Amino acid sequence: MSGKNKSFADGLTAAIAGVASRPNATRPHRTIINDRTNRLAEVASGKVVTRTHEFVDPQRCRMWEGHNRDYDALTHENCRELIESIRAQGRQEVPAIVRRLSNDP
Repeated sequence: MSGKNKSFADGLTAAIAGVASRPNATRPHRTIINDRTNRLAEVASGKVVTRTHEFVDPQRCRMWEGHNRDYDALTHENCRELIESIRAQGRQEVPAIVRRLSNDP
């Protein structure tokens, strides 16, 4: 962005934020390397945990009886929009959170 356009954009954002414009204010420049380094440091420190996605056959899943959901309301008709969305996308957009059961077929 040219200096003239940057000053113009800074003036607009300052006006929107209700802050006086500071044309010569310095801003820390972030680079891809700095971002990656910071991300790696977060992962190494344990602040960030990576979760893996696993594809599970829906025929092997069932709803948990202890959930506070009205299971009778989960009908094909009530969920039609969601079902059509999943079919159109070819997959479920937001992954479901499931638990493995032990000693259960």
